[in-house]
Amino acid sequence: MKSRILVFLALSICGVSGVLYADQSGAKFPTLCRSDEFAYLNAKMSTYVWDDQHQPGKPAYTLKKNGKLLSLCADRDAEPLRKLTYRYGEVGKNEFEYTATEKHKFYISYEQDGPHGGSNVLFFHVGEFTYYVTEATGDGHGIGIQVFKEGARISNLFSGTSHGVDYVSGLFAINFNMPSSPIFAESDPENDIWHFR
Repeated sequence: MKSRILVFLALSICGVSGVLYADQSGAKFPTLCRSDEFAYLNAKMSTYVWDDQHQPGKPAYTLKKNGKLLSLCADRDAEPLRKLTYRYGEVGKNEFEYTATEKHKFYISYEQDGPHGGSNVLFFHVGEFTYYVTEATGDGHGIGIQVFKEGARISNLFSGTSHGVDYVSGLFAINFNMPSSPIFAESDPENDIWHFR
């Protein structure tokens, strides 16, 4: 009982849903979503560290956690959604936030990549910047963030591939092929998000 009171106090002070999000298995995961929001996605983001001298058969990169999270937070747990907020930063230190509404929509699509994989893609514009969130599906796993400025990629982050460790996602509940929420519009990506360097 005492620990529950401490958790409640911490949540009340932070305004964040417990700083921890319980996924369907009951595991705890950090979040930037508030207690009155539903977390569709929480991902611990990493920067790519490229190895230009990598050996054949070995990865061309490693991932270095940057201590920051991506959270997609909605007004409800099922479509149609009236609001979805993109938040990025450290727990308790939100760096960037942008909310999709009926007037300022997020663009979404499903992009097939071969017979066994593809990506759910969500993107939006803020001035001269375009922000992309991708979720690998099928045989793929993981969450990506890419930011473009006037067509040039300026940021490229990835969560890692372990669900429940690197990220937790409920984006499967959103129809990326035929959006049913008024805050989404269907559109193909406007930039080349498939080449990572």
